[in-house]
This record gives sequence, C-alpha cells and structure tokens, in this order.
Amino acid sequence: MRRVAWRQPSSSGAEGAPYRYLAVRIIDQAFRDLASPAGSPEGPESAREFLAGTSMLYHWCEVADLNPECLVARARKLMASSDRFSAPAVIVEGKDLCQHVTHK
Repeated sequence: MRRVAWRQPSSSGAEGAPYRYLAVRIIDQAFRDLASPAGSPEGPESAREFLAGTSMLYHWCEVADLNPECLVARARKLMASSDRFSAPAVIVEGKDLCQHVTHK
C-alpha cells in the first residue's frame, strides 16, 4: 500500500475550489447522517466513526481548510446530546466557526 504524501492545500486558488467544495460537502453529509433517523443503520454509525477523528476526516478538513479538532468537538457534543437534532446545513458554503483563521 502506498503512502499518501501531505502537501499544501490547493483550495486557496481557483483551481482548488471544486475540491474544497467537495470536501465541505463530505463533512456536511457526515453531520447530516449522524442526525438522520432515516436511511440505513450503518449511516449514523459510519458518520460517528468518521467524525470521531479518522485520518480521512483530517484529510478532508485539510482540503476544505477547516479545523478538524473543532469539528470533532462539535460532533462529540452532538453525539452526547440525548435527543435528535434537526440541523440545516452544519457547514454552509465554508462559512463555519471551524474554519482555519490563517495560513502562513
């Protein structure tokens, strides 16, 4: 199995915008799956595992330019909540409290 080399996120330029959008949608869908009572039983469990801080979450957060620790904390808080929540978009067009502030 080949190792994936980490590199600077390409989302800062116009050519990276589609990848950033995809990454944000993947993370957003995981939050929706976490909250969804409908669908397959594997959906919420898979979302729980992903949002607990897997390497793939960290990868997509880097592409989306989001702070993975903030998203993991948010997911833990939502999972700890005993009642289901009805969340509109958890991340809307990348404008989220978990965005990285600067890259230098």
